[in-house]
Amino acid sequence: MSKISPEVRKLVRERDGNRCVFCGAEETKNCRLQLHHLKYRSKGGTNSPDNLVLVCPNCHKCIHGG
Repeated sequence: MSKISPEVRKLVRERDGNRCVFCGAEETKNCRLQLHHLKYRSKGGTNSPDNLVLVCPNCHKCIHGG
């Protein structure tokens, strides 16, 4: 699996305003925001910024059915 470059991570964080795109949560010591692929890599999705969004752990868990 290819890694997401630091440049892409920074671009997505800036674009999404350092907030979860679903609930608006900001990153804190206890809540580290994560990148989520809109189209999963297993389904042909890429690591490009247009396929990535910033989400909090709770929203990320819900997206994946947890």
